[in-house]
Amino acid sequence: MRRGGISALEDLVGEVQQIAPKRLCDCFRRIAGQPAATQPAPKDEGTLLIVCSRHECGGPARLLQRQFGELMQCEVVIATDQEDAWRDEVERASRGVVLLQSKSVLRHPVRLLQLFEASRLRQPLVCVNVVGAGYDFAAVKPLLQSLHSELSQAHMAMLQAELTAINHGMGALTRSLSHAVPNAISVFFNPAAGDEMFDAASRDIIEKLERSADLSASVGVDVQPPDAQTLWKSSRNLQTLQRQSSSLNKAVVVALQSSNASAKAPAVGTGGDEVEVVARVVPKQAKTSQDDRTPRGRSW
Repeated sequence: MRRGGISALEDLVGEVQQIAPKRLCDCFRRIAGQPAATQPAPKDEGTLLIVCSRHECGGPARLLQRQFGELMQCEVVIATDQEDAWRDEVERASRGVVLLQSKSVLRHPVRLLQLFEASRLRQPLVCVNVVGAGYDFAAVKPLLQSLHSELSQAHMAMLQAELTAINHGMGALTRSLSHAVPNAISVFFNPAAGDEMFDAASRDIIEKLERSADLSASVGVDVQPPDAQTLWKSSRNLQTLQRQSSSLNKAVVVALQSSNASAKAPAVGTGGDEVEVVARVVPKQAKTSQDDRTPRGRSW
């Protein structure tokens, strides 16, 4: 009889499983003496992007890729140099961007575009100065300000075409990277160091990524461009204010002219003597004293 009851519950579990939530099915399984079904831990959809020159830092990039994957429990991608894939990689890099600084890392259009887009999207950015890779801090700004002469014609044409596709120009890229890269949090990394130093450097980079994310969140205020209707209303309001200001200026000028003209107007008293009427302009309300209301020189 007991076995029959368990079988009935097992049948009920099979029927309810088609329509009931997972948590209810687990409840029936526990009643029937069966273990609850296990669910895999949710996986973070965001990725960490490593931007580097592969022929200069390919080895350190792969070491850090494995270490970051274990410590951060997310997908870690070494950025591509392909023209048709860079934008998607940056958009998915919600965990941040790590730039491995080497001699020629900023001399490729795709890497420049990746860093520019990451800065524009306010992705957390940490620079890692790879010891022995030849990165020159002092040469960064001069390089970014002279890309037309530093890049080949093919790379320059590709860079301009991709910037045009996202509605930006060379000036925006130069200004953004000249500020973002030199001012980004930087960590020194020696690939030849021991395991303890490697682990400490990796954790330091992750800590600075989190700090960079906090800074981006604290200052990250999205400013949306105004639509056409808002611009039209603003223009109309500005024109109205200009007309009102012009009318007010004219009224002030006329009032001053009238005041000057009447300041010394002659008046004739009852005795035939001319007296001088002094006009006083009082803002908003004209007030005269008792003495002013009595004409001077009048005979009683």
